[in-house]
Amino acid sequence: MKKILLALISTLVFACTSDEEAGKVQYLAVCSYGNGCEFSELLLDQRDVDLALGREHFWAQAGPNATLILEGCVAEVDEERTIEEIHADYGGTGDPRMVEPVDIARYISGMGCFECDTETKKLSFEISSVEVSGSAYFYINFKDKESFMPNAAYQQFYKGAEGIREIVIDQLMRNGFLEQYIIDQQGGKYMYRLPVQHDYLTPVEGEFTEGDFKKAFKKTGNKRRELDMYQEEYEGFSEEGEVLKFWLGSTPEICLAPDQFAFMGMYGIGYIKIDGVTYLLTEASIPGYRMRITKVEKGSYSFNPSGYTRLN
Repeated sequence: MKKILLALISTLVFACTSDEEAGKVQYLAVCSYGNGCEFSELLLDQRDVDLALGREHFWAQAGPNATLILEGCVAEVDEERTIEEIHADYGGTGDPRMVEPVDIARYISGMGCFECDTETKKLSFEISSVEVSGSAYFYINFKDKESFMPNAAYQQFYKGAEGIREIVIDQLMRNGFLEQYIIDQQGGKYMYRLPVQHDYLTPVEGEFTEGDFKKAFKKTGNKRRELDMYQEEYEGFSEEGEVLKFWLGSTPEICLAPDQFAFMGMYGIGYIKIDGVTYLLTEASIPGYRMRITKVEKGSYSFNPSGYTRLN
């Protein structure tokens, strides 16, 4: 499946490259045949427009006077007509209507233009804190609604811990439980099952809903581009009252269930959905603690949980 990366409109970046072009405004036209178009200033960098549309070297090739036209799932670059002409050609009457900047990622997602990406993701991360520091990875499986951390990753994260090398530990998170599959020094196989608790920092606590999230956390205005996605910083407070800052990267190609707010994997890392668009939690921090995603890629795993004796 073609991986579609959708970017969230964020920062004003002029698409001009010379002094003569500086200050020119490019426009986005959202059109409907028979009804004309609505126009807004195009505030997204050219490269990120292409990412949002899932098309390489499309808008990036457009000149400074071009208008980007969206009509349903069809995108067109127009370098000839004025906005008045475009509006009239789509059946509009009167003067073109100017609206607030349109979030291209949300528009494309809302139109259902792309298939949902259901491939398993491998998330590499690093954590630095007073209690534990290390780097590792785990898998998020959207089809089976589970997360898996293999022994190799567990050993990598907890390297140096006493006795860690003498045992094998695979972790599987599903149905609200964290299952640890342990093979001891004598070859005994045991499974220990615990309710999922966010022992590590996450803005999603307990029965948090989208409404709770919006009340608790606000955008700071800081934006960046990392991991091939546009990200925005949020700020609020942890359950202990400490300032909690985190970054969300727009990944609308990931489709959560209609009534699902979050899909969190190991260590409170995962995806949340706001206003119908899915975001990856790419970084979170409070004083003395910082977690960040270092890589996102396609992945796969296999694990056989049979033959283990349950301990609880």
